[in-house]
Amino acid sequence: MLRIRKVADGTTAANRSAIEAAQKIMREQFPAMPAYDIDKLPEQLANPLKHRFVTRLFVVPNPSPANAHFTVLDQRRWYDRLERWRALEREAIAADRRADPHAQKVWGRSFSRVAKEAQRRKGRS
Repeated sequence: MLRIRKVADGTTAANRSAIEAAQKIMREQFPAMPAYDIDKLPEQLANPLKHRFVTRLFVVPNPSPANAHFTVLDQRRWYDRLERWRALEREAIAADRRADPHAQKVWGRSFSRVAKEAQRRKGRS
């Protein structure tokens, strides 16, 4: 039978060791993942309001620490929410640019410069 345990935070010794095991697995399996993302896992579990989403860590208690397994749920939803936030941020920046005549001129000049450079390079090739 497979038992799965939810790790709510790092207050107990068992939870701290489960979090450390999950971080070790993350470091080994995802070497391109930034270390600060892995290191903030205990903080994400303890303070969901600060990070604006709930992180849930599930572990399979195992007598052998070499065979520890974990999963972090809601990451896909978090990335979707982050992408929606970035789209809103881009739209807000674009709206500010449209509302400010000076910003429109500056953006127009830089775009014009890039377009001329592209045309010039196109003629060379």
